[in-house]
Amino acid sequence: MPTAYPKGHEEHMLYISYYESIGMSREEAEASCYFTINAAPAESIYWMTDEDIKRFGILE
Repeated sequence: MPTAYPKGHEEHMLYISYYESIGMSREEAEASCYFTINAAPAESIYWMTDEDIKRFGILE
């Protein structure tokens, strides 16, 4: 479970590195990674808002 690891832990690097590989800066990649980890518990779903989609450049 991602929330078991603190921010900056090496377990998060796989995701952060992926986000960087698709064009995000390190800052954007970390923000996206930690946002998704904390947006909803594992047994739930968080539906991104239009603002979230714009913030993370999902449709650019």
